[in-house]
Amino acid sequence: YTVSTPIGTGSYGEIYLANEHSSQSHQEQVILKYLKPEKSKPNKLKQEYNMQKLFIGAPNIVQIKGIFKSEQGSHFLVTEYYNGGDLFDAMSDLKTKRQQGVFSNLDIWTIGIRLSKNIANGLKEIHKKHLIHRDIKPENIFLRGQNPHDWVAYIGDFGFAIKIPERNMESYRFNIYDTSGTRGFIPPEKTPIQPLPAFD
Repeated sequence: YTVSTPIGTGSYGEIYLANEHSSQSHQEQVILKYLKPEKSKPNKLKQEYNMQKLFIGAPNIVQIKGIFKSEQGSHFLVTEYYNGGDLFDAMSDLKTKRQQGVFSNLDIWTIGIRLSKNIANGLKEIHKKHLIHRDIKPENIFLRGQNPHDWVAYIGDFGFAIKIPERNMESYRFNIYDTSGTRGFIPPEKTPIQPLPAFD
């Protein structure tokens, strides 16, 4: 892999755009995700990889490619590259273009409805595997397409995801002290007496 540019950073890690050299004549853009050791538990990256590996070939889920170890000993999660960026930035861009008259309100509604269906479909795939994502937010929704009318949404970042037994899928209870997720996106349903699937 050849890292071309950093494209994101946060309290837990960093994201890089890179080129994967599968052969001398073929290069493919990919995303490398690095978790800061002081912010993550041992094997956290491997756990995330194993969860996301369950969705290889699934629609509307970011596709995992593997784990990469650098010469310096750092481990990176490798995923496909999504050229539309994340939904957070896309929403801001759409708002600006609507104000400029590039898109009408109907355009925005049409794009939003289609992306919402993509996200709902991805969540259905996640719940079918008895996983709960626990961090659905615009920054974790990635887009692919040449323009907004072609965008397709994919759910990524399984860092907070957990797997629960099938028999407990509807009866599992939240730990009242569990604050996993992102403030502002943790749902009010997150109480000890509500089923865990409501988290997503």
